[in-house]
Amino acid sequence: MSRPLRIEYAGGLYHVMNRGNQRLEVFSSKRDCETFLEKLSLFAETYKVDIYCYCLMPNHFHLLLRTRAGNLGKFMQVMLTSFTMTINRRKGKTGHLFHGRYKAQLVESRKYLSVLSRYIHLNPIRVKKLQSLPVLEKKRLLGDYPWSSYRACVGLMAWPDFLKIDAVLSSWGKELPEQMKAYRAYVENGLYKGINNPFDLAIRQQIIGSETFAEKIARERLLKRTVKDVKEDRELLKASQVIPPDEIITLTAGVFATTVAKVLARKGKHRQARKVAMFLCCQHCVSKYSLTEIGKRFSVSISGLTKIRDMVKYSDDQMLRRKISEVEAKIKGG
Repeated sequence: MSRPLRIEYAGGLYHVMNRGNQRLEVFSSKRDCETFLEKLSLFAETYKVDIYCYCLMPNHFHLLLRTRAGNLGKFMQVMLTSFTMTINRRKGKTGHLFHGRYKAQLVESRKYLSVLSRYIHLNPIRVKKLQSLPVLEKKRLLGDYPWSSYRACVGLMAWPDFLKIDAVLSSWGKELPEQMKAYRAYVENGLYKGINNPFDLAIRQQIIGSETFAEKIARERLLKRTVKDVKEDRELLKASQVIPPDEIITLTAGVFATTVAKVLARKGKHRQARKVAMFLCCQHCVSKYSLTEIGKRFSVSISGLTKIRDMVKYSDDQMLRRKISEVEAKIKGG
């Protein structure tokens, strides 16, 4: 099985999380949490990492951070290894504390900082046993939770030196008290309505941002790199083996027993073929061809192209799904 490629560069912003091995508790005491924050502080300074927010739950953690030196992998490896060794030594145990590699999503600039920080800070209130509580009680529990950066961000406690709360608060007003009040209202508003899981927001598994940002990262950061990890190498190979849009359009025309011109036509009887071709071009060509380039081939804008892509992606039309499978079989040489 391939694994998502790590995208690392100076200035990269990331949402990082990991769970306990077999979903077991990692932070079972106040001392465990304090130890993790000590390690986080120590290695953030050593590896030039800015911590924007965090939340420690009994069996997992979330971080929102920026790497000034493009060294996320090294930082996480050293920090988690040091934490694991300390906890194991203290408890007389051996083995892994966390479930495999941490998950990391590259985040586009500060546009998503508020969305992600709110998701992270609301983690303590999303546990099943608290769902039926009144909102006022949830607000109280949120403000009392000691193992997240929320209390620091809303002025309920002094923030530690390693925590860069200005990054989270800067878009919420001019002065710090105003920022804290506005940000608190924003987070608490999330108790009244459902908010998106950042893993649902991700494009291509590991990027949170616009289609344009994802394309830029794919071209500038992924296809120009080499990897040593065998599982990552498979993913890189898959990303680099891009099929030209015209080839997909031709294969689609063959499956639908029509012509390329009719697949490309904006009007006519072959709308299903056109939808399939647009969807598959978005699936197989974006590592090398931009959505703008693909859209021009079909004489549509990026928004028009992605609207069709998403419509097909979530369609329950079985005939459409069969045709997609047939074209993909031909793409793979079947």
